[in-house]
Amino acid sequence: MRTQGNWFVTIQRLIRGLIKGKQFCFIGKNVKLGKDVQISPMVLIDDNVTIGDGTFIGYGCVIRPGTSIGYDCSFGHLNVIEGCIIGNRVGIHAQCHLTKGTIIYDDVFMGALCWTSNTKNIDHGRGLNPKVLGPTFERACGIGSGVGFLPDVRIGENSIIGAGSVVTKNVPPREIWIGFPAKKKSDVKEGIL
Repeated sequence: MRTQGNWFVTIQRLIRGLIKGKQFCFIGKNVKLGKDVQISPMVLIDDNVTIGDGTFIGYGCVIRPGTSIGYDCSFGHLNVIEGCIIGNRVGIHAQCHLTKGTIIYDDVFMGALCWTSNTKNIDHGRGLNPKVLGPTFERACGIGSGVGFLPDVRIGENSIIGAGSVVTKNVPPREIWIGFPAKKKSDVKEGIL
């Protein structure tokens, strides 16, 4: 269903539809959907979004302008994805918030309730014009539930981040990091990933 107007009006329409028992989603302009994409009810997909073949979008997700999602991805319920570049075969569990500028390579898994941040300056209402530097997740990272990522960190290929950690600096490939702030615990043994 395509609607016109601002987000407040769109959300009002979604709520009214929910109250009346309708299950639908909002899809903006210039959205490109691949074959066999599954979009659950109550999803908001903003303008200029691309979603690849065979991807699943769970209930209540919000996908903001300019987001690009590869093929065969799975997004659990209630995720917010703000202008990210996401590769193929990526799994994002429920209730994650991925800020603008986040880059996720192929085969990454992220547990529930993870979050990213993308600027070192809090700009809201201050006119600072901060530089947006989201985190980057290299191929085949495994991210536990509830992990937070500060701006401009890079998570190396085949690395694992333990649940509840907060990542404040770059993680080299094939390392396991845990804690608040996250620190190296060990290496990922050959044959595990």
